Amino acid sequence: MGSPTRRTRSHAKKDDFDFSINGLLLNPLNGKSRADMEALIDGFMSFSNIEEEWGQVIRKGAYLAQDDAAFRKTRDDGLVLKPEENEALIMERDHKWRQPFLLYALVGCCSMGAAVQGWDETAINQAQIVDSYRTTLGVGGTAQDPSTLLGLLNSAPPMILPILVMGYVLLLPESPRWLIEKGRIAKTQSKRTQRFRQAFSALKKLRGSRLLGARDMFLIYHTLVEEEKIKEQRPRFIEMFTVPRNRRALRAGTIVMFFQQFCGVNVLAYFSGLVFVSAEWPVDKALLFSMGFGIINFVFALPAVKLIDTFGRRNLLLFTFPLMAIFQLFTGLAFVAKSAASKKALVVIGMYLFSAVYSPGEGPVPFTYCSECMPLYVRDLAMSLFTAILWFFNFLLCITFPPFIHSYGTTGTFVWYAAWCLIGFFCVLFFVPETGNQTLEALDARFSIPTRSFMAFALKQLRYAFLRGVLRRRVDPPKLDPIDVAVIPAAGSSVGTEKARGPRQIPLNHDVERLASVTTHEF
Repeated sequence: MGSPTRRTRSHAKKDDFDFSINGLLLNPLNGKSRADMEALIDGFMSFSNIEEEWGQVIRKGAYLAQDDAAFRKTRDDGLVLKPEENEALIMERDHKWRQPFLLYALVGCCSMGAAVQGWDETAINQAQIVDSYRTTLGVGGTAQDPSTLLGLLNSAPPMILPILVMGYVLLLPESPRWLIEKGRIAKTQSKRTQRFRQAFSALKKLRGSRLLGARDMFLIYHTLVEEEKIKEQRPRFIEMFTVPRNRRALRAGTIVMFFQQFCGVNVLAYFSGLVFVSAEWPVDKALLFSMGFGIINFVFALPAVKLIDTFGRRNLLLFTFPLMAIFQLFTGLAFVAKSAASKKALVVIGMYLFSAVYSPGEGPVPFTYCSECMPLYVRDLAMSLFTAILWFFNFLLCITFPPFIHSYGTTGTFVWYAAWCLIGFFCVLFFVPETGNQTLEALDARFSIPTRSFMAFALKQLRYAFLRGVLRRRVDPPKLDPIDVAVIPAAGSSVGTEKARGPRQIPLNHDVERLASVTTHEF
């Protein structure tokens, strides 16, 4: 792809500002005329062969998909919302927690993925210190010198709770997006119609309203159509690495996923029982303290529900990484204490404090950050890659812990993880921009900043934090200068592959509420 043409807004063609890949995938109906919408609706009804009795609700849903204010004024096409449809829109807008039970059940099923990991960690943690592995499988070594095979066994999750989750999934409706995609590519009309009926039925149950279900179905269908065009015309996987904006976001996501593991948290999750036993705690106490480690992890993750948006993803990481380094170092040095009582107490304190600062930072932030840092057209590929990176280093962490204990001792191993926490702080400082409360265009702007410029800004932030936080001086926070962003044109737009729409100067320190209110079309 050629270099985007750099132009001022006054000299750019209007159409250049009407299309971007993010904007197109966010709402492919944006900017369509009445005639275009009618053609799309008729085409969808004919293609899906949905019953005529659903025609009116799908037509209304289509206009809502284009503009959520489509029915706030009297329309000239005769479309009018019924009282129950108005009520559904009001409930969606004003009572976000009043959702159908089935939707909460679906969220609960997805959340059980974390329970699967927690179940596995608890089981293998306890099995190590009650001699289950040693007596049953003949592996394990000792608390002071665990075997490498023990690390390999811990890196392979058991399949107990996942079987229950699989049964749970059978009680839930199929993914509407999957059904629509299968209907879109079905070879026979009967199969196509069946898939669209199933999708509409699932959306009605999940959204609690026929109108909202019709709106989502129409929008999902046309988003899938645009995604297919992009897949055909753009080398998405290659562009994750070759487009600078994508490459910087990929690097940032990789950093937060890598350090979620190499801060050492899963060493404590998988081997906390062994660590407590090696600190000369009896087995029953070690089991109890291991449970306390998990409870603290849960309790201190709760503040992140609010802080992740108010304090920010980047700030949470910058605040907690130094503390994690301190408490990992604290835990490691506790093992050199001469008094057995002191060693026992200090190890528990160090591990619990580490859990308390990990939970609101590197615990929830990586998945939130990675789910929003990449542009929409490569987000699915990037999330797959981020998740693979996470689990690869989870495996590597578990399999290397026993040899580290054998070679460097408990103190040396924890100092090793403390050093990685310190490295993680500087990696976040220099390479991980804030993504919270940002529009897609604001994210494009942030990740379009040259690395050298952002590193210079990060050093100014570090200096500001020292002057304000340590020396208590009244100084103004550093600011990033506005930059021109040439956005990648969307496939099928009026902009050719050798031209991008003109740059829009985006003030990167803009008020958050103002950024959130700017529409894709405005940019």
